[in-house]
Amino acid sequence: MSETDDQTYGDLGYNDRNAHGLSELLREVLPKEETVFEVAREMIGDGDAAVPATTIKVMRRELQPEKPFAPDRRESPRRAHTCHEATGFAGYCLKHGTGKSVVVMADMITCEMKAVLDEKADGGFEVIGLKPAMHPLFKPWSEILDRTLPVKKFAEFIMANRRVIKGENVRELAMVFRQVHASIETELSQGVGNNSLNGLTIRTKIQAAGKSEHVDVPDTITVEVPLFIGTPAETIEIDLLAMADEQNGVTITASASMVLEAQSAAFTKMV
Repeated sequence: MSETDDQTYGDLGYNDRNAHGLSELLREVLPKEETVFEVAREMIGDGDAAVPATTIKVMRRELQPEKPFAPDRRESPRRAHTCHEATGFAGYCLKHGTGKSVVVMADMITCEMKAVLDEKADGGFEVIGLKPAMHPLFKPWSEILDRTLPVKKFAEFIMANRRVIKGENVRELAMVFRQVHASIETELSQGVGNNSLNGLTIRTKIQAAGKSEHVDVPDTITVEVPLFIGTPAETIEIDLLAMADEQNGVTITASASMVLEAQSAAFTKMV
């Protein structure tokens, strides 16, 4: 401490000549306060006359609140990953599964799979799933199936997705749908006697105007697209039904009964 005969630190009542002063400073604790000792080593003096000195600084300050304890971490939830591609799903099962205790179940209706990584686990089951993602090239076609579109809207759709149409001159095909018109003929028959014809007959003819003649609207169109990500392309034949009425004009309805069969076959390959 300092070499002064009588030096007091504030109102602490500590005298550096008092042998009991330090003991009182350490033992006496005021409410909501703490005693802090700061030790500093420095050079006192100028130039060659400087000598090292150690200074002890005593302070009392308001007691700071303790840092809150970190909360107990709860147990991580069981894994419930969902894969969208069969190779990644199988790779995860091989890497993290427990050999013969891995159980994989497939649902052929929803085209989904579930894998239990350890069927004999004592502390709960870890389950991951496979839900194949629809391929971006097939998605727009799936959205128009079993829907009725105005013929001009369908022609625009053909042009926007022409890259996957197989075996057709897409530009000419779109022009066919752009020039579709319907001819509706109504005939009223009134007869007398046996084998006579009575009633109203309506004949509808839907054709497209070609360069020099009328052509029939195609009733099928073939596309080649992958159904799911990570699967090879499938050839799918889409049926087209052209209808005409005075209210909606000519409309096209697309349907593909073989899509479900192709999806089931693609999923079977994944399994």
